[in-house]
Amino acid sequence: MKTAKLSDIRKRNAQRRPHALRAARCVNPDFVPGMRTSDRPRKNPHKQRILEEMQEKEDELQRR
Repeated sequence: MKTAKLSDIRKRNAQRRPHALRAARCVNPDFVPGMRTSDRPRKNPHKQRILEEMQEKEDELQRR
């Protein structure tokens, strides 16, 4: 079984991060690290309304 040091994994991830961010911005210029796509408003008002309804239902279920 192959094992890896956590410090080696973190070092490798730190080297890959800038390249991954550049690639993500090429695909989606509005990309922000840590922001989920469901958190930002939609350009299509119908989809935005559906997402708002889903969020309201989720909030209602959490309150119960």
